Amino acid sequence: MAVVAELAPETLLSVKEESWLAIVWRRLIKHKLAITGMAIMGLMIAIVVVVPFFTPGDGKPPVAGFLHDPFAQNLADRNALPSFTHWMGTDDLGRDVLTRLIFAGRISLFLAFTVVFFQETFGALVGAASNSASSRARQSDFILSTSPAVTTPSAISFLL
Repeated sequence: MAVVAELAPETLLSVKEESWLAIVWRRLIKHKLAITGMAIMGLMIAIVVVVPFFTPGDGKPPVAGFLHDPFAQNLADRNALPSFTHWMGTDDLGRDVLTRLIFAGRISLFLAFTVVFFQETFGALVGAASNSASSRARQSDFILSTSPAVTTPSAISFLL
């Protein structure tokens, strides 16, 4: 004979449902390395997005002593070692390496987001097409027969 437990209505009302976002957040804050990595990535993204708005252009003097025009050449300061004015030194043409890295990071960030967007859009379209055109057994055949050369760039771009 099966025993059926009955709960009082006040017991059912006291149980609070937690949203999936709250569950994910609670699990995430337990991982200190994940929080540290996200903070570093957030800082890098903020620097890459914000700093180019404060860099001088057209031969103006450096801002705050270290933000130089990334395209200005100063042959007198060629291959300079790191200092207070050039935190990462200068290149063969006397251009500030730190400022040029920040500008290059802006391009890399744009390309990474663009690649991830198109990879995920293409993957969703292929998945929708395979779902509407075949049975479940044929879907798994399609997924298993997909070349790793197609799926690896999506995984790598997601990690960036």
